[in-house]
Amino acid sequence: MKKLLSGVMLAVFCLTAVLSPAQIPFSQGDMSKVEATLEKQFNKSSKIYASRSRKAKVILNVKKNQTVTVLETVGSWSKVRVGKKTGWTANRDLSVVKSKIEIDRPSPTALFEKVKLDPRFTEFEGIRLIGYKYEKGEQNFLQVFHLEDKGILVMRHWFGDAYKPGVRPKEREAMMKYQYESIQMMGELMYGPGTQEAKNYTNVASAHMTEVEQLVMEDWHNRMRYFKEGTFRANGDSFKYYMAGPGLEIDFTE
Repeated sequence: MKKLLSGVMLAVFCLTAVLSPAQIPFSQGDMSKVEATLEKQFNKSSKIYASRSRKAKVILNVKKNQTVTVLETVGSWSKVRVGKKTGWTANRDLSVVKSKIEIDRPSPTALFEKVKLDPRFTEFEGIRLIGYKYEKGEQNFLQVFHLEDKGILVMRHWFGDAYKPGVRPKEREAMMKYQYESIQMMGELMYGPGTQEAKNYTNVASAHMTEVEQLVMEDWHNRMRYFKEGTFRANGDSFKYYMAGPGLEIDFTE
């Protein structure tokens, strides 16, 4: 049943391309889990290191109250993300950021209704599905589908135009900025504009977008051979993700 569900998700994700068994995943059988139920903040001025040692290279100097997303905890160290920078810092230098707003997160069905009413989206017809698209260019968009029978909301971020040969750096930067903004937009539709929960979702989902962007940037010609799936958590909610080609699909269930 699990394999069948994964197959259904991939069919939605690859509307114009099909992955064959001969295609090589960039991380065979990799199922990674990221826990990020809350952002944390530094309780004093500190440093973020390249590895779990105070003798390692300093990635960033941070001030007290700087917020970060915790991606992983190993012993007395936490792997954290600030913007596009990732590194390690001591657990004792971090404190939990408490939410100031009580959040009533919508169900996948209710979230799809919010997308339908949002003027930034336009309706389009996919493979046996009606979805809504938020786009900038032919191959640079966010598509949102609702698999009603399974209770799943599918958010498909695709940046096929950004890393084509010949694309200028400034054009690419603008396209990817749009992609990260679309992740933030979905976080705010789920958890409310300006909330800590929306920021939590945005930071963790963006980390996965950065990962697949880096892989595509390194080898554009083999972009359709990439496949990775896993789960991450934000604000206590679980999300399934799929990386395939120059894109990231995030599935939200009850």
